[in-house]
Amino acid sequence: MKTNIKFFSVAVLALGGMLLNACSTTDDFDAQSNNMIDVSRLQFSLTDEPFSSDNSTRTRTSETPVTQTIDLGNGLTAEVSIECDSAEQTATRAGIPLSNGKYYIYAVGNDGKRIKGADKLLSGKLSGGVFKPDNFSTLVLPAGTYTFVCYNEYVNDDGDKLTFTDDQRARVGVTTQTLTLSPAAQEVAFAMKRQVARVRFKIAAYTKATTGVKAKLISTANQPTSVSYTDLISNPQTVTSAAINAVCTFPATSSTRNNLCGFDFFTPYAYYMAGTDGAKLKVSFSAGTIYQKSIAGKDFPLNHLGKLVGNASYTVRIKFTTFPLYLFHDGTCGLYEERDMRTAIGLVINEKTANKMGKAVGLEIIKDGFGGAYKWEDETKTLPSTPDHLNTTVYNGVHDGQNDMNGYNWTWDANSTKDHVVRGDEQEKYPAFYGAGHYNPSNVTVTGNIDKWYIPAAGEVMELFRRFGTVTVPANEPWRGYCYMAQTDIDKMLAAFTKANSDLHPEQYFLWTSTVCDAANTGGFGPYLPVSFSINGNGPGQVWWPTFSKTGANFYILPFVHF
Repeated sequence: MKTNIKFFSVAVLALGGMLLNACSTTDDFDAQSNNMIDVSRLQFSLTDEPFSSDNSTRTRTSETPVTQTIDLGNGLTAEVSIECDSAEQTATRAGIPLSNGKYYIYAVGNDGKRIKGADKLLSGKLSGGVFKPDNFSTLVLPAGTYTFVCYNEYVNDDGDKLTFTDDQRARVGVTTQTLTLSPAAQEVAFAMKRQVARVRFKIAAYTKATTGVKAKLISTANQPTSVSYTDLISNPQTVTSAAINAVCTFPATSSTRNNLCGFDFFTPYAYYMAGTDGAKLKVSFSAGTIYQKSIAGKDFPLNHLGKLVGNASYTVRIKFTTFPLYLFHDGTCGLYEERDMRTAIGLVINEKTANKMGKAVGLEIIKDGFGGAYKWEDETKTLPSTPDHLNTTVYNGVHDGQNDMNGYNWTWDANSTKDHVVRGDEQEKYPAFYGAGHYNPSNVTVTGNIDKWYIPAAGEVMELFRRFGTVTVPANEPWRGYCYMAQTDIDKMLAAFTKANSDLHPEQYFLWTSTVCDAANTGGFGPYLPVSFSINGNGPGQVWWPTFSKTGANFYILPFVHF
């Protein structure tokens, strides 16, 4: 909330000029002499501005924060970005109210130069919200348009420039105003701002606790400790400078859950002069562990922070990630070893971002009520169909099929199928899709913000494989062909499944995808058949991608989900 303080005077025009009519007051008569205006007798409004977002930090590059990704080794990655605090955040942290004391006002002409000389600096005292001009202090100007600068006693004015230190009590306001001979009651409004910015740090992580984190903000070159402005309040010039070596105190635990399935650890705000160059700052960790891995000795340059703007508020976000991560029943993500009372329901393939949902693969093989397989489609319920492929898009082989990322829509979007049905709700026509769509993880009630389960497309299965290593798909590889990856990477993937569910062995099954082959490359079983996959299906280091009948009797489901 803004603090409003007003000081009032009667607008007056100086000596001489045209005769007034009989209704004019004595003040009006005085005011019009020589076309001069005594600014000290106008009405002034001063508003104390809270710290607010420096939108230029975002618009310098794009509408979304630029993220710098740093591989820290040992399976740990940091993503560093600069967040501009929103209006909602800053509004609850209004700055120090305007204090009693001395305030000063001068004018800048159209040439951008401060107007100097006698009667060109207005001073007065502010007490209890009332301004009283000092005796014999005046600011007299001809009618016209001016830029006015107002500052308080914590700012040094040597007559040529204003100098600011990191004193948070210092305020300055700038406004452009056109002064006219009438009406008498004119108002000049100032938004009073600091010339320091505030900066805090936030660790974002898929954990509620860190251990012994110690960090400092360090400059690679001296940064301003005082700055000056000549005439207008723009382009701060460094007066004095020193190195920055400031401790950043992170809490050990967090109860602040963010909207990306993790937790935030905030430092208090620290204050730095306008003009401080963020590109010459770095965060240096001297101790601490996260995800049970050390971050000691890790440095993060703040390349995208830019130069700090006075009165702006910044949050430096450092997101630590590792792999594998698991999706838990409450919608959070984290290490399996740090699950506490949470139940793992998925292995994370893609993390959730501000603009895109996350994706996970389930931790159970879906079987029918008798432990048996599911038909992809029961053609006795769907045929005759023209054509008999019911996906709106079909794919020509493994190499082409890796581009199909549409599993959710094949399951849940009627417009993605030729027969315009929602397969996930068609128990008789599409048993496998219904089984995936109505899957509920065993032995737990899901309480988090998790979407509906579905049969993945071939490209999404490839996406899972690529989280664990390099996948090679030969050009023009047909259906019933292969993709290849190191067996050690396949073993890592299988170990990630069995860590959370010792009974989960996806390599022992043929598993459906929602992808359909085309008429030219059928794999030998006819056109428009569903694609399946079999991990190590014909030997180590490969995944087999066969097509079979929609009523195949030995096919199961490894479901995917968005969150």
